[in-house]
Parts: sequence; structure tokens; C-alpha cells
Amino acid sequence: MDAGAVADQIRTWLHRVGIFLQDNGVITLNGLLVLAYFLGRILPQILSTLGAAMVVLIDRRERAIAAATPSRPGMKAPQRPVSHYLEITTAAAWGLWMAASLLFPPPVPWLGTVMWLAAGPAALIAVQNRLSVLHWLKRGLLVYDLALVGLRVGLAMARNADVATWAAALGSPEAAARAMGYSTGIITTIGVWAVWYGIPLAYASYIVQRLLTLPSDITAPLKSAAEIVRSVRYRQ
Repeated sequence: MDAGAVADQIRTWLHRVGIFLQDNGVITLNGLLVLAYFLGRILPQILSTLGAAMVVLIDRRERAIAAATPSRPGMKAPQRPVSHYLEITTAAAWGLWMAASLLFPPPVPWLGTVMWLAAGPAALIAVQNRLSVLHWLKRGLLVYDLALVGLRVGLAMARNADVATWAAALGSPEAAARAMGYSTGIITTIGVWAVWYGIPLAYASYIVQRLLTLPSDITAPLKSAAEIVRSVRYRQ
């Protein structure tokens, strides 16, 4: 085999390798783009889950504090029975949010995500009444979830209403169409205002109020009353 034939074979082989690399590179890039788009769509849910996990950690900590009792010399401190109500309410709010966040496009998923991410730090800032703050934050999240679900259900009911039956009740198809259009507009306006501005702003205003409230004991601003008593007792 002469040198020219060998060179042709090498060129052919290099050409095939180039085509192989190009095709597989395009496939790999497309796969990465699909994965990136998918992760981008579910990123609010992922971040919300992280925020919920932080709230659960605070729930468990508060439950452990509530279960603690004073110890006696030579005796192990008994544990009071405490329910898992805190963790259950967090799980319920998170599960309902996972479903509600899929019902609407942005900015709704991101608004709820910010609310979840702010819940944990806001609860940690509360020193004297952390349990009440936790309950308020969870109520705010549940109200937001229920508002989203309620808005979706209301719009679906308005869209699927029986125009003929309403026309018979109201006297004419034109009157029924006007009434249904007006009702749908009211539901949409109030619902969008509530889920875009009303509930998130009320939630944010409460957190800002907590941030601006100075702790009563500046010597231990990030400790609860039980932690302060424990520190004094054991000279920590």
C-alpha cells in the first residue's frame, strides 16, 4: 500500500471521527439544555423544599425544647410527651404548595418560594415567641396555597358554567353572557391581586416587623428563654 492510500485512509478515518464527535457533542449539548430547562422550571419547587426543610429543623428544635424537663442529681431528666404537630403542619403547607405552585406561571411560583425561604430566618430571629411566629408564618403560607387553589377552582367553574341554564334563569343568553363575563372578571381581578400583591405583601410586612423588633435581652439576642436559663444554670 502506497503512501497516498494510507493518507486517504487516515483522512477518511479523521473525517468519521470528526462527524462522530460533532454528532455526539450536539446530542450531549441538547441533553444538557433539556436538563437545564427542566431544572429551571422546577427550581422554585426545589428552593421551596429547602426552605421547608429549614422550617422542619426549627420545628424539631422547638419540640425538643418543649419536651425537656428539669433534671435532678443522679436522675436522668424525663421527656414530656409532645406531639409532632409542628412538623405535620409544615408538611401539610409544603405539600399543598407543591400542588398549588404548578397551577400558575411565574411570578407565582417564585413569590411562594421567597415566602418559604424567608420563613426559617424569620422564625430564628424571633426569640421570646418563636412558636407563635412559626404558627403565623405557616398560616400565611397555607392561606397563600388555598388562595391559589381557590382561584384556579373559581376560574374553572366560571369557564365550565352552563350558559344555557343561566340564560334560562336570567331571561336571555345576552344577559347570561354579560353576568358570567362580569363575574369571571371580578374573580380574576381579585384573585390575581391577592396572589400577586395582597398575601405576599402582608407576609413580607409581618417579617419586616419582626426584623425591626429588638429582642428584649440584648445580652443573648439569638437565644430563647429556655436557652438563657440553661446557660445560667450550667454556667455555659
